[in-house]
Amino acid sequence: MSETPTSTSLEASEYLTFGVGTDVGRKRDENQDSYGIIEKGSSRFFIVADGMGGAKGGAVASRLAISSVEKCLEASGKIGLEDIVSSVNIANAEIFSEGVKDEKLAGMGTTLCGVAFEDLKMIVVNVGDSRVYRIRDGEVHQLTEDHTLVNDLLRTGAITLAQAENHPVAHMLTRSLGPAPQVEVDCWIAEDGPAKNDIYLLCSDGLYNVVEEDEMLSIVEENSLDDAVQALIDLANSRGGPDNITIILVEVSAEFPKSAKDYTSVEYPRSFSQANEEPFAYANGRAAQQKPELDEFEIEKPKRKSSSVQMREKRLSAELEQSTNSAPLKWFGLMVIGLILGFFLSETKEFLHTKRLESGQKVLVNPLATEIAHSPVALNTSKPEMQLSVPENSRLVGLDSGQSFSDGFDINSNLTKSQVDGMKQRKATLENLILQIDKDLNTLSSASPASLDQRLKEIKTESAALEAERYKLSQELGNASRNLALWIERMKRLQKSDPVDMASEVAFSSTFVKEKKDLFEKATWAYLREVEVWRYNPSDEALTKRVSELGRSREQRRRELASAVKAAIEKSKQAAEDSITSLSQNNDELEAKLKRYSSEQELIEIILKGDQSAKSRLSSELEEQRSLLKTELQELSNMISK
Repeated sequence: MSETPTSTSLEASEYLTFGVGTDVGRKRDENQDSYGIIEKGSSRFFIVADGMGGAKGGAVASRLAISSVEKCLEASGKIGLEDIVSSVNIANAEIFSEGVKDEKLAGMGTTLCGVAFEDLKMIVVNVGDSRVYRIRDGEVHQLTEDHTLVNDLLRTGAITLAQAENHPVAHMLTRSLGPAPQVEVDCWIAEDGPAKNDIYLLCSDGLYNVVEEDEMLSIVEENSLDDAVQALIDLANSRGGPDNITIILVEVSAEFPKSAKDYTSVEYPRSFSQANEEPFAYANGRAAQQKPELDEFEIEKPKRKSSSVQMREKRLSAELEQSTNSAPLKWFGLMVIGLILGFFLSETKEFLHTKRLESGQKVLVNPLATEIAHSPVALNTSKPEMQLSVPENSRLVGLDSGQSFSDGFDINSNLTKSQVDGMKQRKATLENLILQIDKDLNTLSSASPASLDQRLKEIKTESAALEAERYKLSQELGNASRNLALWIERMKRLQKSDPVDMASEVAFSSTFVKEKKDLFEKATWAYLREVEVWRYNPSDEALTKRVSELGRSREQRRRELASAVKAAIEKSKQAAEDSITSLSQNNDELEAKLKRYSSEQELIEIILKGDQSAKSRLSSELEEQRSLLKTELQELSNMISK
């Protein structure tokens, strides 16, 4: 049963009303979600936490997160950005401490997302994959960014948006409160809100995994806050209720002194990864800081583009918009480009809706803590700060690192290279589809029952083999994704840590790092031995010179080790990404084969049943599809040949 939603006018914050509800769902025995509404003077802070870990750990973690944040803010006396970040960090430490004390609670964790209203400002905070949405002017936008491995894979181009929806590690978190003693907190002051008539929706994944954003929008716009909360919970449960569901709706009244037009537009979802661009608007659990600079030992790395599908869609879309004011000569080409873009988007949408996630289980990615201890003896020269500024890791799939990518106009067709490439790819797809339809039509008209029976048996046998292969592939994808998660986590730590401190763990998988580590350790011991002798003979000039030389040698070995660690992490991360890209492509091919076998099986079964009306209807549909495909193919051929 859901808790009774409430809608209350906040006396001190006259512009806000809210509704809240939580429900255990249909598949869970316990509700491990928690929520909090913290009032401090005229400020209001709304929080949702989704716990995980063991039979009882999840509920304990989420409740502890809410209560700890509340106690910290009570002590601070205000709800500002730094206060929120500090309270979330303290909550993380308390949850971690409880997990260490009690074996039954070991590894427990929780997400946390929230919005705080202070004066005319709004602060957004997020750790994990609970979400904050904003509904404004008939549109819904996700403000927070999910801290999941799949999101990291998308950013690096290792998988496509379509692959992300049903990925084997769709719910593997890269950040949450509790599993580790420290956590990075996304927290920022909104640059485009709040505004009058805004509605902010906070929820756990039990809602958004089964309810689409447009459905959230229509339900919220058509109901009061209380009724909307209950309607959303009911809809999630009607679709299986695979996880706990918690929702908070906060509405800003029409009397609020600021409207949307008073703000500049912002692209969402926002995450702390953007904080480096605006250092004073964000906090990461310590303090807002300037973007780190490359140090003298930094390894220059080429930027990589995002996945080919994403790049093609973005480029086609941008060029389509730009060309609307061009000469009429391009109009016909734009129509074809629109068809291509529509195909990509429709294919993605079809893939996204093929399956629904049935489980909200989360897997935590914990950082390793192995370090090389610093030498207690300081060098005469100060140790330089080692910070790594990692360039955006995006790439074009299929483009060699040394291969240039020209996007200039084709002199014969006034089309860009990316447009021509997209058309050629679509042309090949159309030709294959037409051949398959011709084969199906021939089967409908002339295939014998005996041959169809035999083909049906072959399809079932081949489909079973493909299913087994797909299962094996999913296991490989899971292993590869966990490996990538490890290297992504190390890459993140590399931005804040001395690479030498990570040498021990990286050396397990890199013989080159191990060799450099051994050389550094030998140089360190040689230096320490001479320093110990020098302490008793500080006036010995020859010995002093020897110590200085050994110190410089040790520092050189340290630099070499730091560079080796950086290079090894980047190389291993790249290899893991490439592995996932390859496995994902193989998975796509298997899915396509299985889909084709399913269609062929359906066709054969219709023929064998002897239903003439069904055969006639199917034949007409296939003829119509072929006609449309041939028309599009002819248009593409004309455009490419110009």
